Amino acid sequence: MKYDPQMVRDFIEHLKLSLRVEHLQLTTSTPSTLQPELLECIRNLSLKYNVASLVPQRRVCKDREDLTDKEVEEADRRFRANAAAEGDGQLKDLERMGALFEHAYLMAAGQDANVNIPASKILDGTFSPKAES
Repeated sequence: MKYDPQMVRDFIEHLKLSLRVEHLQLTTSTPSTLQPELLECIRNLSLKYNVASLVPQRRVCKDREDLTDKEVEEADRRFRANAAAEGDGQLKDLERMGALFEHAYLMAAGQDANVNIPASKILDGTFSPKAES
């Protein structure tokens, strides 16, 4: 049984969209700033696979009675900043892996995605892995 390449492609796209929505929610105070196109894409994938988001909804909660509202607000501010930076890095990692994913989709579909690397380019220093993707 082969992988369903469209499902794999959709999963990765859904993951990227989920991370983008979370990032926007962490960095903006108004949900109305979310782009309608982004919301439509994630809505379509959510309906198709019956999964709203692929990232957990995280929130800061008051876990001790001695914490003041100001302290909880400060904890929330710090959490949002750290989570936004983490999400930004995760998005960049997924985007860096784009060429790998493209080859994987082809392989999953049973297509030949092998690449011949010229030995002469390696030896003369002109080989660039990015150019061969």
